[in-house]
Amino acid sequence: MLIIGTEEPLAVAVVGAIHSGDQERLRRLLTENPGLATARLGDNPDKGDGCGMTRSLLHVATDWPGHFPHGARTVVTLVAAGADVKARFTGPHTETPLHWAASSDDVEVLDALLDAGADLEAPGAVIAGGTPLGDAVAFGQWNTARRLWSVEQRPCSGMPQHSDWSILS
Repeated sequence: MLIIGTEEPLAVAVVGAIHSGDQERLRRLLTENPGLATARLGDNPDKGDGCGMTRSLLHVATDWPGHFPHGARTVVTLVAAGADVKARFTGPHTETPLHWAASSDDVEVLDALLDAGADLEAPGAVIAGGTPLGDAVAFGQWNTARRLWSVEQRPCSGMPQHSDWSILS
């Protein structure tokens, strides 16, 4: 697995392209750097870097505060290049990009991830190890909570039980 330090020029360039919504630059970087779509950004323990926390480019596209320009298109571009919608953060939690989109209340990106096959029931949330819906509710991100609820139509197995689910209606 390719791990790129967050300060390396390639990491800075791809994060800039993703956060600015520059699709042309993103596609060029993906074409010129085979394996970039599946690379991890963060600490490389093999090089003695940090404590081994890494994230995928889809995590970059869904990072807080979310709502980056052309976010849904960025998800489609990354997935078409080979990015894994079920990739997990490596570190103190194991959140997927869907958890991060839910935590940022970014419905457009959340829908793109779901269309690409993201797992609604993926555990690993920073809050109690739960699902993306659990993160959305815990952080008060009601637009993504409602969207996930409408897709799920029931409390997820990893979702804390609540006596009044009408808050999502």
